[in-house]
Amino acid sequence: MLTDNDIKEELSLAYVRAVASVAGYAVEETRRDRDSIDLNIVGRGPIGGGAVHSPVLGVQLKATVLAQNKASKKLPRTDPQSNDSFSFSLKHKNYIDLTASITLIPRILVVYVMPENRDEWVTCSDDSLILRHTAYWCSLRGLPVPNTTTRKQVRISRQQTFNASTIAMLLSKISREEPLSP
Repeated sequence: MLTDNDIKEELSLAYVRAVASVAGYAVEETRRDRDSIDLNIVGRGPIGGGAVHSPVLGVQLKATVLAQNKASKKLPRTDPQSNDSFSFSLKHKNYIDLTASITLIPRILVVYVMPENRDEWVTCSDDSLILRHTAYWCSLRGLPVPNTTTRKQVRISRQQTFNASTIAMLLSKISREEPLSP
């Protein structure tokens, strides 16, 4: 049997695969996550008028659950105080890898936020398959490296939803050799 963490990992991958497929892009999983890249999203040909042919986006994929706060607003368990952003605790190695300023493949962190109640993670019926809730992304490129080797809290804007149009925008920016941050 899979553990809850294994299931979260599989569902976060299913979410990214579904969103990338709808956007028309391929997802290629890395065999070994040694560089904090779980998968690559690959464009084909020129995209968005850019010079880079067949751009690739590296993704470090994480999942977390929601918790209810007193005002009944659902927020990631890691930060029950904010509606416009949340904190996610990232391993030091992942943080260092994702902050690298110069990489061949640009990379982002994607955090899939799920309900706290396991029974709400996936709903299937004759006419729908629902994965709850959504994923958010951020680029950590060029952020300062901390002096400690402990986990790093990363702020993620709830405005940066990871969806089909986001993938198209990010691959267009890569093709035009532009920074990924909004």
